[in-house]
Amino acid sequence: MIPIIFLVITIIEVILLSSLISNHKERNRVALILFTVQFFVFFAFRDSNVLADTHTYAYFFNRINDHLPFYHIKPHERLESGYVIYQQFIHRYISSSFLVFNIINTAIVLTAIMLFLYRNSSRMMVSLFLLVATLQVYYQFIAIRQGIAMSILLLSHPLLEKRRFLLYSLAVLIAYTFHFSALLMVLFILFYKYPRQNKRIKYLAIGGAVVLFVSLQAILTFYYRGAADTVYLDKSAEKGFFSAVGIFNTANALVLYVYSNYLKKHLQIDNEEVRQESNTLSLVCLLNLIVALLSIRMFVFSRFSIYLLPYIIAYISNLYGTGSKIQGKYNALAALYLVASYIFYVLYRPEWIGLETYHFYG
Repeated sequence: MIPIIFLVITIIEVILLSSLISNHKERNRVALILFTVQFFVFFAFRDSNVLADTHTYAYFFNRINDHLPFYHIKPHERLESGYVIYQQFIHRYISSSFLVFNIINTAIVLTAIMLFLYRNSSRMMVSLFLLVATLQVYYQFIAIRQGIAMSILLLSHPLLEKRRFLLYSLAVLIAYTFHFSALLMVLFILFYKYPRQNKRIKYLAIGGAVVLFVSLQAILTFYYRGAADTVYLDKSAEKGFFSAVGIFNTANALVLYVYSNYLKKHLQIDNEEVRQESNTLSLVCLLNLIVALLSIRMFVFSRFSIYLLPYIIAYISNLYGTGSKIQGKYNALAALYLVASYIFYVLYRPEWIGLETYHFYG
């Protein structure tokens, strides 16, 4: 019931802020502060058993040996080197408490996602609703390594806008040292470098994503010497987990892709920047759909959506309301679908996000 309450509170706050504060900039600032504080309290002070994978990260953090240099990497280390150095540095020089570690992680991720939405969303209320309704608010804290990698890339987003692609590539490499999935964001260089060549970039994105994911699946299978299939396929299939979550993510990704193309088709603003943004949204939604489709085969690939959803959320909020009057019906249908899918997700399989119960750290 905790996720349901979380969604209801979010919807109520969005409606109240939209009704009570007429000034657009002031409303966005108030929303930024209000939601950042409440998200921070909710996620930073959670127990290590709240949210899937948190207990695993707590296990690795609590096993750190401070007698070794913080930059020491063990042979055959399972975690990426950047993340290992990051957690060992905090453990040695800041605090050995996982609570403090989680507070730092939450502060980094929230700063990145909230500033990104604040700077890139013209309608902050829509963005905040989508942040919760798409479950992104949970995903970014479930996988700490990917959350930090995502934060690095979101904070580096101005480099894309300024077309400083070499520096952005460096940011991708740094994020890669926290989680290998950050390599996906190399494709965004194509989106921003060639904004007008839509069909060509679309085919490159499709081909590049398929090659990337097929290669990663082969690498994972080879690395684990067959264990990848056991971990991500057989074990999940026995519980009915794998196929269900993959199909669920694909359905949501398909709805977002169809809705983004609808927004693009019904644009009434004759502005080159807006149209380029609508083209980018369509490409990112297509990439998200490819990720979801491939996650049916191997669930681990669904984690790539963590990098894509912030862009989808921001771009949809910008294009929201730019079409004809009939668009309002489709906006309502899309919102109702997301709410219904959210409720179905957390009621049918709350263990997917690890939020069956909630209690503070202790």
